Amino acid sequence: MTQRAGGAGLAPSTITRWPLALATIAVLCAPARALAGDERPGPTAASPAGPVVIYGGDRAFPPYEYRDTDGQPRGFDVELVRALAAQAGVRVEIRLEEWWTLLADFDAGRIDLVSLPMTEERARRYDLVAQTWTFQQEVVFADRAHAPRRLEDLAGRRIAVAPGTLTHTLLTELDPGRRPELVPADELPDALRAVREGRADGAAGNGLALRAAARDAGMSELAELPLRSVPYALATAKGRGRAFSWVGEALNRLHETGQFNHLVEDHLIIRPGPVTWRDFALPLGLGSGALATIGIAAVGWTRVLRGQVRARTRELAQSLAEKDALATSLQDRERQLQDAQQIAQVGSWEWTLGTDEVRCSEELLRLLGVDPATFPGRREALLDLVHPDDRADVGEAVRRAAAEGRPLELDHRIVRGDGQVRHLHVRAEVAGTGAGAVKRLVGTAQDITQRKLGELAVEREREQLRSIVSHAPAAMAILDRELRYVAHSERWLKYWRLRGRPLLGRRHDELFPGLPEPYRAALRQALEGKVVTRREDPFPLGDGSTVYIRWTVHPWRGASRAVDGVVVVVQNIDVLVRARETAREASRLKSEFLANMSHEIRTPLNGVMGMTRLLIDTRLDRQQREYAEMIRESGRTLLDLVSDILDFSKIEAGRLELETLAFDPALAAEEAVVAFAERAHSKGLELTVDVDPEVPRSVVGDRGRLGQVLSNLLANAVKFTERGEVVARVGVLEEWEDEVVVRFSVRDSGVGIPETALPRLFQPFTQADTSTTRRFGSTGLGLAISKRLV
Repeated sequence: MTQRAGGAGLAPSTITRWPLALATIAVLCAPARALAGDERPGPTAASPAGPVVIYGGDRAFPPYEYRDTDGQPRGFDVELVRALAAQAGVRVEIRLEEWWTLLADFDAGRIDLVSLPMTEERARRYDLVAQTWTFQQEVVFADRAHAPRRLEDLAGRRIAVAPGTLTHTLLTELDPGRRPELVPADELPDALRAVREGRADGAAGNGLALRAAARDAGMSELAELPLRSVPYALATAKGRGRAFSWVGEALNRLHETGQFNHLVEDHLIIRPGPVTWRDFALPLGLGSGALATIGIAAVGWTRVLRGQVRARTRELAQSLAEKDALATSLQDRERQLQDAQQIAQVGSWEWTLGTDEVRCSEELLRLLGVDPATFPGRREALLDLVHPDDRADVGEAVRRAAAEGRPLELDHRIVRGDGQVRHLHVRAEVAGTGAGAVKRLVGTAQDITQRKLGELAVEREREQLRSIVSHAPAAMAILDRELRYVAHSERWLKYWRLRGRPLLGRRHDELFPGLPEPYRAALRQALEGKVVTRREDPFPLGDGSTVYIRWTVHPWRGASRAVDGVVVVVQNIDVLVRARETAREASRLKSEFLANMSHEIRTPLNGVMGMTRLLIDTRLDRQQREYAEMIRESGRTLLDLVSDILDFSKIEAGRLELETLAFDPALAAEEAVVAFAERAHSKGLELTVDVDPEVPRSVVGDRGRLGQVLSNLLANAVKFTERGEVVARVGVLEEWEDEVVVRFSVRDSGVGIPETALPRLFQPFTQADTSTTRRFGSTGLGLAISKRLV
């Protein structure tokens, strides 16, 4: 007898052997129980037909599954499965085997249903069809006086248990401080025998199975210590649970009719063992005490019944609590399912075949735009919501699914109550009874309106693309992964002088056999998903001439988002390039002329400046000195103007050369600031230098041109600032192992620059304030030169 379940409780109870006189009471009560059994409702289903469902059980696991003296299957599980099959109209065959052989046959698919204790591992491995009952796993002790009353007291005790069973697992999972010494036993009778012979202090197993084994072994007054309560369930192979949906429905009917309770009374209440001659020895020897014996027997009977009632009451209360918890869990899961359906916009429905009744979820009714209170829940009402153009196809698809038992999957439109047209994706499967007949069609419906609208938009874009390719104002061609022509524009034929030649389906390298390697590489990169662009490229033609083109090669992707080919777009810019080169040459000649002229002007101007300096050094009166100072200031301004024009001309002519010398960037900034110190002081401005400590003390560059840029920025800052401060900052922008980028900036608290003037800020000969009433004047070359130097 192999034990398979477990239980939990608070305190040990007692298994008491009934005395001899109870046999008389049992006989007197037997007719009443038989009468009650005659009044129980029986199966209501039609005669079973169809394939046979094979139920497998343990051949030695009373009171659940065992063979009687005639070799016939008996026990609670056996009779329960027979009652379930009778309720559902299903034929069932009972096979009782050795437990481990039974599990092997179940895993091999030779058995359809078994009764198993529910564990997480088995829930993952099998489909649990329906929970039947909850049983306790216990440890019993013969020595009631010294029996442990808590799990903590099991430490050091010897407990006989069958290895590999659920009880064995529960005991080994106890904390080391509570774990007993386990004594191996093949079956429960062997475990009880070990207790009686003193080889073990207690035996562990299923509570009811232990009571039955103790009764058969003639052991009484056993103390019980509960371990855990374990629910039992009927299980089938993974993926077959839907085929046994009739089990849950039949189980509910057994509870409603009270037949389940009768099965419990008949099989799960352990009755006293058989009467032997020893039971009659004392009454026969004490004939004069017959009445006293009957009285004692009555007291013993009452104690036994009270103990059994208490035990069954605990089990029933625990079972009800677990069922309440299960009901609460199911309600939570139902709410989660409703929330998930609402988020995913997926509704569910179920149609019982052979009837007109259709049950719809709340989310489906919301998607259909109907009121749940007024919707009739009929198949015709549901089909009336289908778009008239799709109604025939939907009806035919549903009919085939129901008739052939195949999965259903299709897209169709509906017309909601408010007139909106929505698109639904419907999936359904048939759910049948154990006999294989189709019973109902269960499915889901998802709102895919946005996806459908997107697909229609994509199709419109494809049509537009075909039209664009054909009438594109540029040379355009679409090639597949083999570089064969899929489409092309008319201008493509014109540019490459291919008019009159068929291109579709031909390879690109057939038409351009001498294609240079850079263009072949660009096509390969585009097939890898990259976009290759050349804004200006000289392309050699077959006649030896060269034409300037602008081209782009980019990938195009199919529905799977994989690269299915490339798109080549070419624009002839030969005229623009040649016009630009002509303009550049003219600008270069102009700049060269200005550079020469500025140099010629600068030579006599330097003479004027030198003579003015000498004149100021002579003895002059106040008015003469004022005039001389005006000449020197005007000459300096003119010299700066000529210098700016000369620098700008050099830049335009490409003749400006930069030096590469080592210098201190902080010192260069300070020198530039010192040059404007007097001018800033005269206006009451605060002129400072802020140098980041991370700035290196030596860099390589053109110190003179850097000073020129800083001077232009500082001049503008001082010029346009009436009050406040001007700050020159030096910091590190980027740094590598052997290179560093130093950033110079000038910030002031002046009038600022209007947003409308920003686009022309760095244009030559342009000022931000172009009005005739402007306060500040300049050539407009400082910032233009600074930008080109930077």
